[in-house]
Amino acid sequence: MRSALYPVKASWPILRFACSGALLLAFLLPASLEADCRCEIQSSSSSLSFEGRALPASLPCGARIFAADKGALELASGMRLSLAAGASFALPAAICGQAGGETLSSAVSGVVRLLSSTAQPVNLSDSVPTGLREGKEESTLALVLRVEGPVELRGRGEPPLPARSDLILVDGETLRTGADGFAELLLGDGSHVLVGANQNFDPRALQQ
Repeated sequence: MRSALYPVKASWPILRFACSGALLLAFLLPASLEADCRCEIQSSSSSLSFEGRALPASLPCGARIFAADKGALELASGMRLSLAAGASFALPAAICGQAGGETLSSAVSGVVRLLSSTAQPVNLSDSVPTGLREGKEESTLALVLRVEGPVELRGRGEPPLPARSDLILVDGETLRTGADGFAELLLGDGSHVLVGANQNFDPRALQQ
């Protein structure tokens, strides 16, 4: 009976080694794939930096850029970014011309505007379900596409309301994001605006 257990005992170090190797590979593989993804930069404002230095000719996907003052960045993929003063943004693979999904809210701090070279102007009023803002004839400034965490619609002398997707912002209205809040909006020129946590966002500021 004891001899039947010996093969199991003998294989235990091998099994531990195999498991350790698999875990190490799983840990290193995403890092190696991420290292192959890079954002090629066409032009950038001097107010933008990466790790305290001026932006290089290319950055790895996921690299976070900071804006000491309002700044702009153009990528070889055709994507143009505008960062508000004090904003930061971790470049996702999707805007670097690589396969990827939606931008994670954790990638955004402050307000970042994204405009693709293939973007087309849109009629925001046509994007809003009929009756959602019935009776309001003001021009639509932005359409809320996505909301995460606490986000409020404010303005026009009315109590704050919880924001939701498909909500439109008209003149005089703003969004307020909470400590864990995030919102993505669509503007009439086809650009997307990402609003990070603890922000008061007025779409009129982008028209100046």
